[in-house]
Amino acid sequence: MLERGDRILIGLSGGADSVCLTQVLFELSKEYNLHLGAVSCHHGLRGEEADEDVRFAENFCRERHICFYKTYEDIEVRALRDKISVEEAGREYRYEVFRRIMKEQGYNKLAVAHNADDRAETMLFHLTRGTGIAGLCTMEPVRDFFEGRKLIRPLLWQKKAEIEKWLQGKSVSWRVDRTNEEDNYTRNRIRHRVIPELSAINDRAVEHMGEAAEQIGEICSYLKEEEDSIFKKAAKKEKERLVISVPLLKEVHIYMKKAFLYRSLCELAESRKDITSGHVKILLDLVEGPTGREAHFMKGIRGRKEYDSVILCKDSREPVENMEKKSEDFFKRIELSMEKYPYTGQEISKNEYTKHFDCDKIQSKLCLRFWKEGDFFYLREDGGKKKLNRYFIDHKIPVDERDQILLLADGSHILWIVGHRISAYYKVTDSTKNILEVTIKNKG
Repeated sequence: MLERGDRILIGLSGGADSVCLTQVLFELSKEYNLHLGAVSCHHGLRGEEADEDVRFAENFCRERHICFYKTYEDIEVRALRDKISVEEAGREYRYEVFRRIMKEQGYNKLAVAHNADDRAETMLFHLTRGTGIAGLCTMEPVRDFFEGRKLIRPLLWQKKAEIEKWLQGKSVSWRVDRTNEEDNYTRNRIRHRVIPELSAINDRAVEHMGEAAEQIGEICSYLKEEEDSIFKKAAKKEKERLVISVPLLKEVHIYMKKAFLYRSLCELAESRKDITSGHVKILLDLVEGPTGREAHFMKGIRGRKEYDSVILCKDSREPVENMEKKSEDFFKRIELSMEKYPYTGQEISKNEYTKHFDCDKIQSKLCLRFWKEGDFFYLREDGGKKKLNRYFIDHKIPVDERDQILLLADGSHILWIVGHRISAYYKVTDSTKNILEVTIKNKG
């Protein structure tokens, strides 16, 4: 956890755990040439008692010449604003403060005082709330924090009673948060009711849960490597969407398949919050379902089965007036030129964006536009009429791309699917008298 010359920021509340952590690191600071800082985050709760906690922490650091930082935020207001629990709001606030101070002051490690009891409580909390295997490995001793910085938990193997006994032996005092003695919070009920009952069954229950968490953590690390390998092969990020290869998932074990799909949703949502096993089940049904099926998830994410792919994207469909404005702007960037001249057997250009048509077969005013229901063209000169929608399906053109393909239309009859092909009905033949040459360019 430690390297010589580390700059370590400590989360110091004033309670026994964080005081023990700070004292331990202080005693190691000369041997490891550590530069220590500590921060106390006032949550705007508990009034004068919380003020005393901050003053205690500040004096504790002053006596040891440890840099001290203090911050304040009304956590109840934050919780109401963000529609989350007070506990969650407090945690978010603390870690925001940690990141900011580490970045501003150049700390490379964050030390937090989670202990063995905390890890057991978290494991039980996750189990009762509902979790996958990753939720059981709970707290890691060392993990990446942000921008190359690490988070360390030096007390993770020590029980609360052992920590307090050690402090007493050092004649080091600490503060007691009376709200920790109340059963208003789920974690407190687990701490006061469940853990003691389990310890009565086996006095090493907390220790065994910690060992299990470490073993599960090792399993998760291995599975993560497998998941990374599969994700690299079977998922492709394209701007605001993720394309999943269905064939590559077919041979994958069901556990890894679900883990892959969960990660896919997380990648697009840019968060794990609110993503449940129910969402993964819906996405799995989409992967295994027929082409054209759609599903909607949280945070405006929608999925669609497209032949051998499932496309996940953020639903960015806009009001009609916005789409019309975008179409108008798009066509302003297009330069369309047409020229009519007699056909005398001259060679027809094969330029992708210059096409030639039998002018005399055109029945109405030509229009450059996007796809509409009922559009069609001809595959062969002697017939073979085909709906444009069917052409898109047969050529596996994704739904999102169909609305972006330019068409040159004679009513509902499509002369030219720009970038693809022309209708055989308008093809220049030996009987053609007049040619219409059409060129499309992008002004930009």
